[in-house]
Amino acid sequence: MLVDPSKAAQLYRPTITDRKLSALDKDISETLNSQEPDDVKAKRYLAALKQHRYYDMPTPAKLDDSDTVVQAIDPQVRTKAKRLLKRIKPHLRLSDEGELVHNKDLIEHSDISELLASATSRSTDKNPKGWIEFADTLKRARVPRELIDNDKLWKYMNPLSKITLKKRKWEEFS
Repeated sequence: MLVDPSKAAQLYRPTITDRKLSALDKDISETLNSQEPDDVKAKRYLAALKQHRYYDMPTPAKLDDSDTVVQAIDPQVRTKAKRLLKRIKPHLRLSDEGELVHNKDLIEHSDISELLASATSRSTDKNPKGWIEFADTLKRARVPRELIDNDKLWKYMNPLSKITLKKRKWEEFS
């Protein structure tokens, strides 16, 4: 389908960005084609760039990281996991891939979703990678018992005897 050139101008509606760029082009061409000395042209050129540097472009809506983490958890415990994550967030450090960072050490192959799911579920057969470091983070955040359903994790965080504490100081982190 061919469009009549006289109607083509009516069909095109320039965006805000297009209008700003055309104004910038106009300012720069006027500056460069003027009869002023080069140093004045350079100053006017920089002033035109600074004036048109920022244009109003809508910023894409960014999803909250906690929402994406919690979406990977079982829907039955999702609200509790979200509350737990909100509680420990100031004490928690994660890499860009969602791996736990504990005492400036990256716990490779750990997953915050798995750790939260483990903490909020009653039956866990195996401990996910980074479980001990996650327990330390929970302890530092003073997470209440109502947010932790995993009895094994709770007992690890709150040992009953001093002997257990002495042993734990010498345990290797895996």
